Amino acid sequence: MTHSQNRLAAAAVDAFFLDLSATWPEVYTAEQQHRDFTDVFMRSAEGRRVLYRLLDHCNLYANPLAEAMRIGTPPELVRDVMCQAIGRQDVARFILSVLHAPPPVEGDATAQTTPDKGTKQGD
Repeated sequence: MTHSQNRLAAAAVDAFFLDLSATWPEVYTAEQQHRDFTDVFMRSAEGRRVLYRLLDHCNLYANPLAEAMRIGTPPELVRDVMCQAIGRQDVARFILSVLHAPPPVEGDATAQTTPDKGTKQGD
């Protein structure tokens, strides 16, 4: 790829993220997030296929160390491979937590609000 092609590619990526950021609301509530995730992933067969593929890619139930050893990772790179695997698993946990833990209903006696963590379910 030439220098000018690299600049064009970088400009296209910048334009994509600028366009994407324009859709982000000033306030994005837990209720909106839950509704959006449910609409995107659970309302259609296509959404469920995409969700399944994402979760499959994230290897949620794999042991990162065992996976690094299984694919023959050189010892000096095991930590990097494990960090990548843990990061993918974290994405899967985030998606699943939004889908399966709807925010509490306003006025619910079990809801607790903490200043830095938002609204959480009580015990």
